[in-house]
Amino acid sequence: MRQKIKFILLLLILTSTTNLNTDPQKINHPKMLKGCIVSNQLSTVPHFKVYYQGIQTISNDDGFFTIPVEKTTENYSLLICKDFKPTFNAINTVKNLTFNTKKSHKFFVLKKATIPFLEEKIDGLEKENKPLSMRLKLIKKQFSKQSQKPESKKRDVILETLGSRKQKFEKNIQKINKKTARLKEKLRELKVSTPENPAPNFWFIEEKKVQNSNIPDDCVIVCLNPKTVAKLENWNFGLASNFVAFPKIILKNNLETRNVKRKQSITRSSLKSELYSFEKKVFHEIKKESYKPVEGKTNVKIALVR
Repeated sequence: MRQKIKFILLLLILTSTTNLNTDPQKINHPKMLKGCIVSNQLSTVPHFKVYYQGIQTISNDDGFFTIPVEKTTENYSLLICKDFKPTFNAINTVKNLTFNTKKSHKFFVLKKATIPFLEEKIDGLEKENKPLSMRLKLIKKQFSKQSQKPESKKRDVILETLGSRKQKFEKNIQKINKKTARLKEKLRELKVSTPENPAPNFWFIEEKKVQNSNIPDDCVIVCLNPKTVAKLENWNFGLASNFVAFPKIILKNNLETRNVKRKQSITRSSLKSELYSFEKKVFHEIKKESYKPVEGKTNVKIALVR
């Protein structure tokens, strides 16, 4: 509980400070990817190396990491693995990055929710819902008709079959309606958002199997034991317009108990991430986060990329 409160307070401070000046004539912030590795168990999150397009950074005690980018995009991918290697096509010239697909890893494709994309998704769900609703209506009619017949073994079997189908269609329709309502709410948030009150970044997250060992150019790489990762989650509030709120990486619980195997220890995973990073420094520029005290707020510091 204390870790959750600490996390929420840090996010509120970050939001308030990044929204102080949104007038481009007053300040011109660089574009940033802002991510976070979250643990509901640990008060201090171990540090992990993060890489993106030739830049190397490290998460802080609260799990936050920030990556400066030249421009943002609506499509990213995320690879969570223990280590990766470069391949070369000439001396000191990196061709691409690769990793061992036979070792444990998690790979996600991320698509940012925009107004046109959300409208397309909602339209597709509504079209999918129409035939299901028609089928459900027909099943209900048949069920009512069979119920009025005299009791018999045959009638009971038919009613049981129709009841099972009815329940299945109702469940599917309810699932689609819930998803549609959620997307409509996200669409509404985007339409009413302003630079002063931005909507939360919402990503469609899909976990996929990697086709080959080559890492895509748009991929954010987090050197973390993938077996310790529970899921990815979207942020529930908006950051300043120059920030892209990357999905949060939620860690599993019980990562440092006595029953956890040594190779699954989150602390050991952090140390290995740091060790593996030494050989990456020759082709990844290091970006560190400095800490600037908030004016008028003693004992409160904000992470800034330098």
